[in-house]
Amino acid sequence: MNPGPRWDRRWALGAVALTLTVTAGIGLWHSTDILGQGPIKVPGARYGVDPGAPLGNRAAPNFRLWDQFGRQITLSSLRGKTVVLSFIDSRCTTVCPLTVQTLLDAMRLLGPSAGRVQLVAVNSNPIATSVTDVRQWSIQHGMLHKWLFLTGTVAQLRPIWHAYAIEARAIRGQVTHTPAIYVIDPRGREVRVFLNSGVRRNIPDQAYVLAEYVSRSLQTPARLPDPYTNLVNAHPSNTPLQNVAFHLGGLLNGSSTRVAVPGGKATLVDFFATWCHACQEEIPTLQAYVRHQQADPSLPPLVAVDLRLTEPSTAYVRSYLVSHKIDYPVALDNSGAVFDRFGVTELPTIALVSPQGRMLWEHAGVLSVKSLVANALSHRSKGDTSGSS
Repeated sequence: MNPGPRWDRRWALGAVALTLTVTAGIGLWHSTDILGQGPIKVPGARYGVDPGAPLGNRAAPNFRLWDQFGRQITLSSLRGKTVVLSFIDSRCTTVCPLTVQTLLDAMRLLGPSAGRVQLVAVNSNPIATSVTDVRQWSIQHGMLHKWLFLTGTVAQLRPIWHAYAIEARAIRGQVTHTPAIYVIDPRGREVRVFLNSGVRRNIPDQAYVLAEYVSRSLQTPARLPDPYTNLVNAHPSNTPLQNVAFHLGGLLNGSSTRVAVPGGKATLVDFFATWCHACQEEIPTLQAYVRHQQADPSLPPLVAVDLRLTEPSTAYVRSYLVSHKIDYPVALDNSGAVFDRFGVTELPTIALVSPQGRMLWEHAGVLSVKSLVANALSHRSKGDTSGSS
């Protein structure tokens, strides 16, 4: 594998990070690519939407790895298609699912031209490197037949991370990596690199920008929807709302239902996703809380909100709820709008909402049932006068 000019890639990734910093608060930005094809304009772009950095159309470093089916794949074998190359942690429960959603949204925007694009991910987890690991992650996120998720031994992966300026390491069992996305044209040349900020509400805008640069790499560019339609900027702004009440479709004991918060009284709201390992660890605590609440109806009832936006399907979520014997209502957040309204950035997060629809407190992470009950009891009498903490 020819590593290529790694420091230029480092410079480009650094430039991207700087752009993410200085564009905070800008309502409209534009970026012109090196081919002079004109600016990309995204209305209402928020902090974290990355215009990317040009890479000079240099040859992308080649590599040879194994996909989720155990097949040997080389980057050079994909010539003739535009490759969207991302780096995904095979155990990731934070930014990686949002990266995948960005990729899927970009492919939808490309329409029929998506057939000329190949999504490729390289494993950036130095601990979980087996074919089974990348296959399982692909299944959990509905990507099994939608991309090539490549892996190998750490000795095989590390030179690739180095060549593409990816920092991937495990510290005390926690993996950190650079969330980069490269666009590589059909001739195998690097066009542009993006960093995914992990800001959920920016997914539609980020997908549009990515789709535009992918389109420009094609021999016949795709016809993208007008960015001023509701396909872009589908998520609400980041302006804090006084009222966090919501109504969503959901599931209860495998059947469809409607979930309203608040439901006439203070309500505990748990935010989770099926791919979140800590969320699975939290389930016994939540089930124990439900038993406490049934014995003491003065306790706030519990509802959960699933980030359906990042799940393979509603049927997959339903199966998950049944297999884990979850018997409390679960709302399905198809757009991430409720997550954004509550300002959720970590999973799991639990919040207490007053009868008037105001958030009284929130906590990111797993609580013991004792702490959960104690917090619910201590705040239930504060009514609508408490602020969130």
